[in-house]
Amino acid sequence: MNKILFVDSDPLRAVLFYQRINASDKYRVIWVRSVKEAIQSLKENSFDHVHLENDLDKTVIDPDSQFEFSGMEVVRWVIKRKSNFNNTLFHIHTWNIRAGEEMAKKLLENNLFVVVSPFGLSKI
Repeated sequence: MNKILFVDSDPLRAVLFYQRINASDKYRVIWVRSVKEAIQSLKENSFDHVHLENDLDKTVIDPDSQFEFSGMEVVRWVIKRKSNFNNTLFHIHTWNIRAGEEMAKKLLENNLFVVVSPFGLSKI
C-alpha cells in the first residue's frame, strides 16, 4: 500500500487523480495546494510517491526563479534532505515542459527516483 502526496493547486486535477488511482490507495492520498503545505506534509510523513506540479498558482513559472509558490521550491527543499527520500518516487506532472525537465534533472542529479509525465498522459 502506497502513501501518496499530490501537490497541485488545481482542484479538478486533484479529483481526476483521485478517480484514477487504485481503490486501495485512495485513503492514503494527501492533497496539498501550496509549497508550504507540501513541505509541511513532507516533514510530518513518509511518502512512497510524490506527484508535483510546478505552476502552483496557475501562472507559468520559470524553473530558475525563486518563487515561493513554485514546485521547484519543493524540489530544492527535498534535495537539501535527500537522504530522507531514497525510497520515494517523484512524479513530475507539470505541463510546463522546461520546468518539468529542470525539476527532474535536479532530482536525478541527487540520485533520487523520478518520472516525468504531464498530467493526463499516463496511467497513475
